[in-house]
Amino acid sequence: MAVIGVKVELEGAPVFAQNMRMLTQQTKLYQQQLKTIDATMAGTTNTYNRHIAKTQALKQAEQALQMQARQLANQMEEAQKAISKGDHVAKNEQALLRYRTQMQRVQQQIAETNAAIEAQGGRWGAVRAQFEAIGGKMQEVGGKVRDFGASFTRATAPISLALAGSVKSAIDFETAFTGVMKTVDESAKTSYKDLEEGIKKLSTTTASSKEEIAAVMEAAGQLGVPTDDILKFTETMIKMGDTTNVSAEEAAVALAKFTNVTGDGTANVDKLGASIVALGNNFATDERSIIEMSQRLAAAGKISGLTSTDILALAASMSSVGIEAEAGGTAMSQTLTQISKAVAEPGEKLNKLAQISGMTADQFAEKWKEKPIDALQAFLSGLGQMNEAGQDTYSVLDELGMSGIRQSNMLQSLALASKNVGKAVNISTEAYKSDNAAKKENNALSEEAAKRYQTQAAKISQTREKVKNLSIEVGNKLMPYLSRLLQAVSNFIDFLDGLSEKTKTVITVISAIVAVLGPIITFIGTVISAIGTVISAIGTVIGWISSLV
Repeated sequence: MAVIGVKVELEGAPVFAQNMRMLTQQTKLYQQQLKTIDATMAGTTNTYNRHIAKTQALKQAEQALQMQARQLANQMEEAQKAISKGDHVAKNEQALLRYRTQMQRVQQQIAETNAAIEAQGGRWGAVRAQFEAIGGKMQEVGGKVRDFGASFTRATAPISLALAGSVKSAIDFETAFTGVMKTVDESAKTSYKDLEEGIKKLSTTTASSKEEIAAVMEAAGQLGVPTDDILKFTETMIKMGDTTNVSAEEAAVALAKFTNVTGDGTANVDKLGASIVALGNNFATDERSIIEMSQRLAAAGKISGLTSTDILALAASMSSVGIEAEAGGTAMSQTLTQISKAVAEPGEKLNKLAQISGMTADQFAEKWKEKPIDALQAFLSGLGQMNEAGQDTYSVLDELGMSGIRQSNMLQSLALASKNVGKAVNISTEAYKSDNAAKKENNALSEEAAKRYQTQAAKISQTREKVKNLSIEVGNKLMPYLSRLLQAVSNFIDFLDGLSEKTKTVITVISAIVAVLGPIITFIGTVISAIGTVISAIGTVIGWISSLV
């Protein structure tokens, strides 16, 4: 708005001059008052009071300008009369010209002041301005809050993800270990804490995850492996799963059953694992085939006096010549049973067995009782020599009651590679003995595992599990707070459940509480901005109403 008021300098009566000076000072005063109002109340939310004060000052200024205009109009009228009478015509014409020039200026200022008053809009305008000011401020604040929330979300996103990952790792491991606690009881020497730490440590030294190791331990507990042996048992099964064609869980089930039959106990399962791997490395067979065949031979072998290493060696020898576990296991079990019966009831069959083995009946019986695997090897070797000499071995087997197709074929196949039995027994026995912690030597299984765990894939797995171990520790710290939060949510749900049906229809979905502050702040900022927009809109509506009024 243009400057309100100009200094009016008129020639004329002293009263006119005095009045004009007074009016000019008043307009200057109102001019200063407007500046003061804008300076002191600018930026405040009390827009209503500022609006009213400014309107009042403008009206007072307009009144002073109107009085100046009336004073000038009177002087112009007096000058015009004097000119009409012919008094001092030249002087009065000059004065009239000045009055008209000053009147134009005053009228222009009156018009500008009236326009300013109209723009203020009176009390309606003040209310409108108040709403617009509050709305604008809320939009500004809301925008800042929203921007801060978005920035906060971006800044804390990695932390949030890390914490969420830690909680998930802790929950996953807790779930996996719950399976262990279902099948394994704590002992005086071994606690659940010991088992947890053992699983975590194994995950960082093998190529299996904690969840996979826990699953093997759970299976071992279900199979009756003693608590004090279970960690060692699990480690052996994991090594076999990582280095052979048998999964850790399959190995656990098979060897647990095998040791239950043979009576070796699971304390020595690492020795059995070493024997199996050594046999697999030295014969044309694999660990899965050896284990499957051993399970078929376990009962008959135990009854006949074979040791666990003997049974494993016999299984390796049989599977290496292509004998299937199902048929071969049954056939060999029949053979062992028949030989044991012949030794227990001396007669023609014992004599025939001894003759084929190159011994007397007493020698064969004694050998069978002391070292049955050697007696069996001697019998198979004798059959092999008969085959090489072109003798009729089928008739001999028929005399012994071993003429069944599966049994006969099995014995004939094994006889052709009878030397393998002795070799297998030696390898199995030595591998079993080599697994001695006091010697600080790696057995066959440990050596295979060491090679496997030096691969890049294994190292990546170990590093990943170390990171997960750290995440679990962090997650365990957060779990109590999560439990409290879940309890609070549960209590809140119970509270909602107790509300009236009418209230429940309003609350249709209860969202999960999100432990992330950024999105909440962003939402609050958006709400504030939205409210500000609504308030500003109300101010606009009030402006329309003011115009209509």
